[in-house]
Amino acid sequence: MRIALALFSLISLTLPQAARAQDAETQAVRADIQAERTKLVAANLELTETEGTAFWPLYNDYRAQWSKLDDRSLGLLKDYANNYDAMTDAKAKDLLQQQTKLDEDRLKLRRSYMDKFEKVLPSKKVTRYFQIERKLDAAVAYEAASSIPLVK
Repeated sequence: MRIALALFSLISLTLPQAARAQDAETQAVRADIQAERTKLVAANLELTETEGTAFWPLYNDYRAQWSKLDDRSLGLLKDYANNYDAMTDAKAKDLLQQQTKLDEDRLKLRRSYMDKFEKVLPSKKVTRYFQIERKLDAAVAYEAASSIPLVK
């Protein structure tokens, strides 16, 4: 999937390289990924003009909120990379707790937007939208899992 490949052209750098990745480069890659993601959603959601008028501003808001969580995720990756060679039990525990909190916050965000999307789309289209999101997220997670080494 193009999104996963684009994102992990950044993340699949070695851990030290990822830790030093330039913010401008990171933001450019993320903007490209978001543009591709939006195209995939548009191509697979099949909205009417009326639905689209109501959906896209809400989608943009949702993705902006999700992007803040992605910022935290990249920060965790950089923190992991910076501590990889000298990982302590305390740091490993801290990173795990931060990742778990991030996972909880992603779920909380998804839940908070379900009702908002159902106010502008039929439930079947909301379900389809979240299926699309989950598939894209799964592709990214798969690439991350294969690119990031386990703790030593």
